[in-house]
Amino acid sequence: MGWWRRLDRAIDYYFNTLGERRGSAHEVERRIASDPKLGPDIAAKLCGLRRMRNVVTHEDVGPLSREEAIHYAEDALQLIWTLTFPRKS
Repeated sequence: MGWWRRLDRAIDYYFNTLGERRGSAHEVERRIASDPKLGPDIAAKLCGLRRMRNVVTHEDVGPLSREEAIHYAEDALQLIWTLTFPRKS
C-alpha cells in the first residue's frame, strides 16, 4: 500500500498546484478527466488503481502475485510522474 500512499500524495500535489481543494475520489477523477493535460485515460487508470487498492485492503483476497504487484507499482509510478509533471497543452 506504500505505492498508493505515494500516489495519494501526488494527487494532493496536483490539487495544490491548481489552488483547488481536493474532493472525494469521484470528484478527483472527474477533475483529472476534465484536465486537457491529463484526460479520461489518466482518470480511468487512477480509478483502476484505487479500486485494486480497496479490494486488497478491505477484502479477503490474499496477497497479490509478484506480477500484479509489479504492474501496480509501475502504473502508480507512471501516474505519480504524470500528476507531478503534466504535459504542456
